[in-house]
Amino acid sequence: MSIKRGADGVYSGTAFDPQRDMSYKLTVTENGDKMTTRGCIVAGLLCKAIDWTRIN
Repeated sequence: MSIKRGADGVYSGTAFDPQRDMSYKLTVTENGDKMTTRGCIVAGLLCKAIDWTRIN
């Protein structure tokens, strides 16, 4: 996995899944207690996002 923080605070990069032999473009955004991860394949045409909420 290779990920870098952009000037806008959004993290972006790539991840490789060896079981599927596929690379994904990914972004991670944070807003308070919430975080969203988004991964895309096929030049960004197929994407899935997952929202996470911090618990104490």
